[in-house]
Amino acid sequence: CFDWSSDGKSIAWLRTVDEKYEEIFIHELKSGRERQITFEKRPINELCWARNGQIIFSAGPPGSVNIWTVSADGGKAVQITKGSETIETVRISADNRKLIYLQSRFLSQINLANADGSGSHPITSGELWYNWPDISPDKAAIVCNMKDPDQQESAWNIFVLDRDGTHPRQI
Repeated sequence: CFDWSSDGKSIAWLRTVDEKYEEIFIHELKSGRERQITFEKRPINELCWARNGQIIFSAGPPGSVNIWTVSADGGKAVQITKGSETIETVRISADNRKLIYLQSRFLSQINLANADGSGSHPITSGELWYNWPDISPDKAAIVCNMKDPDQQESAWNIFVLDRDGTHPRQI
């Protein structure tokens, strides 16, 4: 990802560091000089260069990517949005007054249906993240991986639920 300065003399772009995360660098076209302006040590997805000299960028761990701003001269990044959903694309209007961004919500729920697809209905609320559901041989229980999306660093755990999605028990 990259963007031009408003005067067209420089480009801000993302460089992957240690194959772990991205940092924002500015490349001056005339001199070829480059300088690093962020030292966040976390994934950065996208950036745009505002006409007021600010670099607007989306960064954070998967599932909790927010919008940040930092001066093109460098300095401490300031968080603009706060949330537990992913922001993927960010742009700013020419007058620096409006942001437009794409916010993605990972919603998962477990549904039960007849083998022909009829009678489909959710048995979970979508408040947690679910993965790899399977129904027990006696059809009385469901096993799946679950994770709380508000606890970004938490691990996936295996749970057994009653067939109707109630009474989760971690195993």
